[in-house]
Parts: sequence; structure tokens; C-alpha cells
Amino acid sequence: MIEDVAAKFAALARRRRGRTFPVGAFVVPLRRAEKLRARTRVLGQDPVRLARHLDVIAPMAYHGAVGRPPSWVVDILEAFAGEVGRPVLPVLQADAPGWETVWEAALSHPRSLGAVAFHYGTLVPDRWKALARRGG
Repeated sequence: MIEDVAAKFAALARRRRGRTFPVGAFVVPLRRAEKLRARTRVLGQDPVRLARHLDVIAPMAYHGAVGRPPSWVVDILEAFAGEVGRPVLPVLQADAPGWETVWEAALSHPRSLGAVAFHYGTLVPDRWKALARRGG
């Protein structure tokens, strides 16, 4: 499980930079109630357990890439903020319909630290092929 790696990395970062140096992790945006088995066994991620060691959890909420409406991002924000007991830094898809709504939700949510932009369109076919060759 990635929790062990996160714990070691966080301890190292804090020894070198102090407690005020924030440490976080990007996580797949599956809510605990949805797919706990997939999240822990397949992905090795349990954001609740990760949050024991980290300061921030960053769900990769790419609504357009997974065919979800902008409101799904709000649901993910609410779910993760409630689950992890830590600030959430959503990673948002900046090139999908409804991105303005998504950004407004992330910026106004009380548990959100802000937002990180991801432009899904940068993954052009050649990059997908390169990932496939590497087994990704």
C-alpha cells in the first residue's frame, strides 16, 4: 500500500524542512462508499489512511475525461473533505465543458486549498502511444 511510502516521505520531508512544509498526494477520485475494494486493493490508495501522514489530499477530479457533469466535482470535494479530515486540493480538468462551474466550486469550498489545473487535451495520441509502450 502506498501509505507506507507516504509515511516515510512525509517523515523525511518534515525532518529536513520542518512541520510547516506541506506534504500531499494525488489520489484517484473514488469515494469511500463507492469502491473501497478497488481503491485499496487495485490502486493501493486509501485517502483516509494516507491523510494520517499527509497535510493535503488532491483528488484528480477530471470530470470531462470520465464523462461526468461538473456537479460531480462538487460531490467529490464534499466526499473527500468529509472523509479525510484534511484540506483538499482538487486537480481539475481545465479543458472540459463546465470548467467555470468546477473552478468556482473549488475556489469557494471551505475545505479547498484552491485548485490545480490539468489540461487533458495535452495528452495527444503520440503521448498515449508512449504510455502504452511503457505499460502505463
